[in-house]
Amino acid sequence: MKIRWSKHAFESLNDVLEYSLESFGYIQQLAIEEIIVSTIEKLVSFPYMCPIIPEISDSFKQYRKLVVTREISVIYWCDEEHVNISFIWDTRRSLHQIFYILGSE
Repeated sequence: MKIRWSKHAFESLNDVLEYSLESFGYIQQLAIEEIIVSTIEKLVSFPYMCPIIPEISDSFKQYRKLVVTREISVIYWCDEEHVNISFIWDTRRSLHQIFYILGSE
């Protein structure tokens, strides 16, 4: 399997990194980015290791949630060849706020 990032995933990753830079500084931003990327890379070997999110899944896509830290999770789904990263979720936000974003993929 290969990792494939959506436009929304890149945008949401940038939002998380900008927030961490403003709030915690450059060193912490780099650390958070490394944690997110290295955790996502584990999905190449174990793509189905995370639980399905039934609230946003349907018969075409089974969205899963990879917990990176207490405040950051990765929303993704799998097809035969790819782990599709959909969104980097700041878990302090409501899950319902991302329905619109995921619906446009």
